[in-house]
Amino acid sequence: MKQVAFIICLVLTTFSAAQSESEIKNEPYVRHRLAVGLGHTHVPSNELVDGRNKLAFASWTLDYDFHFNEKWGIGLETDFISESFTIIRPDGEELEREFPFSVTPVALYKPSERWTLAAGVGAEFAPGETLVFTRVGVEYGIEISDRWEIGAHLLWDARWDYYNAWSLALVISRLWR
Repeated sequence: MKQVAFIICLVLTTFSAAQSESEIKNEPYVRHRLAVGLGHTHVPSNELVDGRNKLAFASWTLDYDFHFNEKWGIGLETDFISESFTIIRPDGEELEREFPFSVTPVALYKPSERWTLAAGVGAEFAPGETLVFTRVGVEYGIEISDRWEIGAHLLWDARWDYYNAWSLALVISRLWR
């Protein structure tokens, strides 16, 4: 976990250098984006145990995107569910997830100025077992200045042979052109 945090900090500091106004105005599209979000991750209630029927778990997200051009980019999406829960595996075995943390490299496509589509394969880390999943998502963002954007994203994760989850988050982003 410390190694993942170190890598994320290293990537973020690499791209955190300030740019002059002339550099921002010469670039026609946002090349770098760092986003922080607060939301909820939803797990189907029939897969929870211990008498809990809670559907939504509080979650945080930290994302970095790099765009090659106006349409295509890559990103690294990280999510942290700030609660523990137990699910039933397809074979009937119970699987406890204690404050799971996930990392997902994604491919990005912007069909329009405000919409972004994402898809990738990631891993969810928690004590006991690491789960692999496929992610697809959509984000809508509105630039509130040359350097800031607010928006919302909706993600769906299919954990292979375990459970599915979807999350909805409000996001604020710092932009570099």
